[in-house]
Amino acid sequence: MKSILMLLLLTRLWSSTPPKDITGKWQVDHVDISGSTMKMNEQQKAMMIKSLKGIFSNAVFDFNANHHFYLTPAIKSMPKGDWEYDPDKGVIRVKELNNTGTVMMINVVEKDGGTVFEMVETQIVLKVHRKS
Repeated sequence: MKSILMLLLLTRLWSSTPPKDITGKWQVDHVDISGSTMKMNEQQKAMMIKSLKGIFSNAVFDFNANHHFYLTPAIKSMPKGDWEYDPDKGVIRVKELNNTGTVMMINVVEKDGGTVFEMVETQIVLKVHRKS
C-alpha cells in the first residue's frame, strides 16, 4: 500500500509543469514556512516566521517585460533587480540590476490548478495568482 501511495505522489510531482511565461504581476495568496530549515532557537524562529509572513503576505512579484523585477511592498535589503526565467526548468533568477550575482532563486510550479513560488534559499512556499 505504501508503495502505491509513493508512486502516486511521485507521479503527481513529475506531472506538474512550470508555466511557459511568468511576465506580469503575481499576488501572494498564502505563505507556507513549515518546510523552512532555519537553524535558530524557538523564539528566534517564531520571530522570523512572523517577519517573513509579514513581508510576503499579499506581496506582489512584478516581472516586467523589460526584465526588471519589483517586489511590493519593497524589502529594504532587496536591491533593484533584473530577472531571467528558464521555462523548461521552472526557475526564476533575480539578479542585482546590471550585475550577474543572483539575489533570489525561485522554483515555479503549477499544481492543483494554481501556481506556487518556492523560494530556494529559505524553503518558503508562496501560493500565488497572476494579477496581470
